[in-house]
Order: sequence, then structure tokens, then C-alpha cells
Amino acid sequence: MFKNILILSWVLLSGYLSGNTFEVLDQSEDGLTVKFTLPEYSIEKIETNGKTRNKITCIGSVLSAEDYKPSLPTFSECIGLPVDGNFNISIINKKQKTVPTIPIIQIQDSFYERPNYSKKNKTSSKLYPEALIKKGDSAYLGNRYFAGFSVFPFQYVYDQKKLLITTEVTFRISINGNKKQKSTPGLSRSYIDQDDIGDKFFLNNTTSKHWRKEKEVTSHYVATTRSGDLVNEVKFVVDEDGIYQISFEELTEALSDPDYPIEYEMEFDWDDIDPRFLELSDENGPVPIYLSGESDGSFDEGDYIEFYGTRHAGETSYYDDYTSENVYFLSLLEQPGARMAVEDGGLVNYGQSEITIPTSFQQTIHVEEQNSIDHLGAQYVYNSPDFFREDIWFWSKINGPGIKIIPFDLQYPHETNILKFTAEVCLFSSTYDIDAYEQINHLAQVNINTALIDQKEWYGQTEVLFSNEDNPIVNSDLEHGVNNLFVSLPGLPNIENEQVLLDYFELTYWREYKTDDDYLKFTKPQNEPLGSFQFELQNFSTEDISIYKIGTSVIENYQVSSFFETGGAPFNITFQDSVISEATEYIALS
Repeated sequence: MFKNILILSWVLLSGYLSGNTFEVLDQSEDGLTVKFTLPEYSIEKIETNGKTRNKITCIGSVLSAEDYKPSLPTFSECIGLPVDGNFNISIINKKQKTVPTIPIIQIQDSFYERPNYSKKNKTSSKLYPEALIKKGDSAYLGNRYFAGFSVFPFQYVYDQKKLLITTEVTFRISINGNKKQKSTPGLSRSYIDQDDIGDKFFLNNTTSKHWRKEKEVTSHYVATTRSGDLVNEVKFVVDEDGIYQISFEELTEALSDPDYPIEYEMEFDWDDIDPRFLELSDENGPVPIYLSGESDGSFDEGDYIEFYGTRHAGETSYYDDYTSENVYFLSLLEQPGARMAVEDGGLVNYGQSEITIPTSFQQTIHVEEQNSIDHLGAQYVYNSPDFFREDIWFWSKINGPGIKIIPFDLQYPHETNILKFTAEVCLFSSTYDIDAYEQINHLAQVNINTALIDQKEWYGQTEVLFSNEDNPIVNSDLEHGVNNLFVSLPGLPNIENEQVLLDYFELTYWREYKTDDDYLKFTKPQNEPLGSFQFELQNFSTEDISIYKIGTSVIENYQVSSFFETGGAPFNITFQDSVISEATEYIALS
């Protein structure tokens, strides 16, 4: 409850501060079109912990306050909603620019120093925040129901130290709910009912001021039941990242199965709907989909939905402490739903200086198994921050002296001595000396194939990260196919019963644009600037390939060619695209 109150207070405060950064272009009860313009800002260098960092200051903003994340200015506003309402946000257009090589100051935890958490951030290749616009919490202010949203004009890619700045974005807020339920403020008018105050709180005060919750007098509370309710959305559950396809036949057959575990009645008939009004959403808002066959305005056999689904990750760890299942909802709106664009990947004759044809890109793999649990009892005794560790499931227990060999597969590492790879291995020591806790009692060495990653000694029950971030290793030390991770505990004099837990390891290496399994997730090379690229993907076993720009579009009109003059597999896929963001990712699959 405290967290929700804090978030709402932040939204209300920043709404006052934002001033004229939000301009309402048009509004009605169905929604509003808003233009955000970034106000004047400055970037100044400051010294922190002996290092030079940059601090961004922007008029009318509130700084983000998430521990161990970059401190970035944000802007928030509120909109009024029907008492049973919700809203969706879709971006119409935006103007952005990139500032390279700019380390940003980050928020420090106010209770503990946790350098390992900071280090994990520095290896992240994702935008932070990931979304340019994010929905906030909803609540009542008097008898008015409202919700907030935030715009993040400054987004940061930690491992590239690059700052993406959105100077202007126009977006549409679509409002749903019972808009016929209206009432006047009556005798219980509050300060928010004064138009000059209401206009400062709500972007759409003019069209939302009559949406109010009627006063209810009840002597007891009776929980409503689902019996007899009409169902207006379908839930999909995924537990892995990837492209998901659901056909009309699969959807309707599953829902009409006589063995379906519950009885229900849909609010609409699938045969009668306009599929262009279907929208997929998750906890973060709308998820763009590709709906094949929707152009005729009917949802019928042969039509199918495709979207990029992600597993539910942990807040501070790779795995969530409860489940990896992520929930998506398919619902029918009163207006068109969010869609992937369709882009032309056809080949254009550029000059050699105008287009880049890359040979490899940096790919990060995360390898982890959750086989046994350890409650890390010493963390409570010694008041360690790891007592609150989200993930207490581990891969393997290693007893010293001893060695653990973990084989793992890689696809097509670029065989070069110029490009290099880095690795991070997480170990957690289990045993400790209760009488001499700070006595060194652990020693470990980590290798990948014949290359030394790191070697450390330490004491107690502690998480230790082994990394060669400061000493990258040539990419040619990796093999296509099976590679091996070696975790060695050579032992220490007078130390008995040593035990260390293997948690996970990550490897970032340069991979060629090739695949052995008709699936390739890729980016532009991280050492190339933004611009036009011709991607040449190799070794597909079929010509029937789909290409997606994740979360954005479907690529069409690409070229397929056989490796052999006589035709047949393997096939090469070639397409061109203009990459305007370092966060752009693609997937090609059969």
C-alpha cells in the first residue's frame, strides 16, 4: 500500500511540475491526442566515488528513483476515467536523437552497498526504462476515478553508455468504460471540482469531470461471483521468449471444447467481430500484434495472430521467485488495436559507403538451471542484504577440493582474434566458519575451454561474480558446438568441508549471422553506428521464413537464395533496413 501511495503522490506532483510539456491536441469522451515536447535540459559532469558521471537536469521533471538504475528525468500526468474505466496508449510519431558514450549517475541503495547489483546493470544492453510511455496506477480522488502515466524522454543503454533522447512524441490515449454513468459534484464538492484546479490535475478535465462514483450505503460486503458473468477477454500464458502464433481455428476450438474446465459465455461471437478491433495487452499495456487476414473486417478460418511474448523475469534476478509464466489478454475494443507495422525489406542498390553488410554481432546467452534450494541462513545471522535475495535456487553444489564441468552449446562464434568475448559466472559460497567468519575459506577458478575467466578467494556465505570484463578474451577461443565451463575449487590449507553453489553464467560473444535450428535472434553489430544495413542470414533449412523487428514490425519482401546453384537447402535470407535505435532487435524463424 505504501508503494502505491508513493507512486500516486509522485504522479500528482509531477503533473503540477510538467506545466506545458503536455499539449492536448484534441479530446473527447473516447480519448485524447497528446503531444509531449521536451523542455530545456542540461547535462553536467559531477564527481562521485572518484569517477566522473553526468547528471541530467530538466525543467519540470522528477528524477527516477529506482536503486542501482540511472537517475533520469521523467514526466507524468493524470487523466480522468469512467468509474469502471481503463485506458490504452499508442504512439503516433516521435523525434529522437542519440548521445553516445555518456556515463550517467545512478541511484544508490540507501540501506546497503551492493556493488554486484550495480555491475549487473553495466552489462545490460536493454533500454532503461524499456518503454517510452508507461501506464501508472489508478485511484479515486474524492468521487473521481483517475490514472497516471509517465513519459521517459531519457532512456539509457548501460553497456553502450548511450543515451536516447526523445525530444517530441505524439500519442493517443484511448479510454474505455461506461461513459454514460455520470453525475454532478453535488453538495460534496471539493477543491478538485474547481475547474482551474481540475484542469491542472487532469489533462482531460473538460470531458471527464462528469464521470463520478455514486455514493453507496451498504451494511455489509458481499463478494461478487463469476457465475453468469459475460467474458470479454481471453488469457494467454507464455513462459519463454519468442514469437507466438494463434490461429482462428486453434482459438475457437479450444474455447468450444466440451472438456474446457469452466463454464462461461462470451460477450461477443468470434464469427461476428471485426478483428481490427482486437488488442493484446500485458501488465505493461498494449502489445503490438500482427493479425493476418484482418483487412477484410472478419475473423475467420485461415486468420492468425502473431506476437512477441516474453517470460516473466525476476525484479533483481533472471528468474522470478514465483513463476516464469507471463499473462497476455486478448480483448475486443471500440477502436482499432495496437498492431505491428509491415516494412519492406527489399534490396536497394546503395553505394558501398551508404550501407553496411555486417558479418557478426554480439550475442549474450544466459545459462542457468534451478535444481536445489538453499535458504542462505547465515545471511540473517550476519545481517547481509543477500538475506533478501530473490533467487535462492541454484544449479549445482561443488565441494572442495573439486571441479565441476558444464558443457554448453554455441552457434557460429566468429573465428577472429580481433573481436573478443566476456563472461560472468555467479557463485555463492555456502559454508562459513562460525567462529571466524571473516577468515578466508574459499578459493575458486573459472575457465571457459582453456581460457581463464577469473580467480578469487573470499570468506563467509557470499555471492561472488567471476568476470573478465576488464580483460576480454579473443573470440577464436570459442568453438561452434560444444564448449565447456570449468569451475575449480583447488582447496585451501586447514579448510575442510568447503562448499560453493553455482548459480548461473552469462557469455557475450561475437556470432556470425548463421543458424543450425532455423531460428536467429540478432541485432546490428554493436561496434557499428546507426544507419542502413543489409543483413545476410545463412543456413536456413527452408524457404518459409518470417522476419520480425521485435515489438515493432514484420519484414516483408526479403530475398531468399539457395547456397547451391542447383537449388535446395541450405537457404540464405537477405533484407535491408534502416536501424535508428541501438535497442533494435530482430528475429528470423521458420
